[in-house]
Amino acid sequence: VTGMENAGHEYLLLDWRDFLDTPINEEQLKGAVNKGTCNKAPGRDGICLVFFKVNWYSIKDDMLTLFNQMYLDVRIMEQLKHGI
Repeated sequence: VTGMENAGHEYLLLDWRDFLDTPINEEQLKGAVNKGTCNKAPGRDGICLVFFKVNWYSIKDDMLTLFNQMYLDVRIMEQLKHGI
């Protein structure tokens, strides 16, 4: 299929692959944070989304750096690799 590459059992348009390889921007991250329910904790650390919403302007740059390092540079801290 022209313009597509095999991504497992599905095909991904090359344009989408390139888009998915771009850095996460502030607008995308803020949209994800604002989409969640405030009183739900995402993990066993107990930090709920209200923390991220209230402190957005203080932590947004660090969050962007962290996520872009993890997904684009494939550098993940060892602590983040551990599950429950």
